[in-house]
Amino acid sequence: MMRELYRRVVDFWPVHAHAWDAIDECSRLSASVAVSLLRGRSSGAGLAAAIADMEVICERLRMIVGDGLVDIEKVESLQRLQGRLVQEEQRVAALGEQSGDAP
Repeated sequence: MMRELYRRVVDFWPVHAHAWDAIDECSRLSASVAVSLLRGRSSGAGLAAAIADMEVICERLRMIVGDGLVDIEKVESLQRLQGRLVQEEQRVAALGEQSGDAP
C-alpha cells in the first residue's frame, strides 16, 4: 500500500517538485537535529517527525533515481562507515594500550 502511494505521488508531481520537497525536508531535519541533539531543547517528537518526513521524501527520490542504484550506493556507504568504525576502534584500543589501561 505504501509503495503504491509513493508511486502515485512520484507520477503525479514533476521531478522539480520532489526536488524542492527534498531540499525543504533536509533543511528541516538539519534544524531539528541541531535543536534536539546539539542543544537538547526538544522532547524528541519534533526530531522524530523530521526523520519520518525525510524518510518519506527519500523513498520518493529512491523511486525517481532507481532502487538498484540506491541499494548499490547504500552498500558502499555502509562499507565506508564500517571502515571508519573499525579504524576508530583500533585507534582507541591503541591509546588504551599506550596508557596501560588495556586488560
